[in-house]
Amino acid sequence: MKVLITGTSSGIGYGIAKALCENGTEVIGLSRRDSDLSQSCFNYHHYSIDLTDFNNLEQHFQAIFDKENKFDLVT
Repeated sequence: MKVLITGTSSGIGYGIAKALCENGTEVIGLSRRDSDLSQSCFNYHHYSIDLTDFNNLEQHFQAIFDKENKFDLVT
């Protein structure tokens, strides 16, 4: 399973990403700041993106989707 999660540097997004990583799920994490999951989970892949930067969202997401072409779940 491959999951895209926003807000993975802290809070609920971090908790969900960590739990899924520990269960072997491939997690694609999005947040402004890097997450320590990048070092502790081999199946976590991080993309730095500011979701409030509306002028560049399409460009950022296109770059992600060029590399990661299918998700089973998006949160």
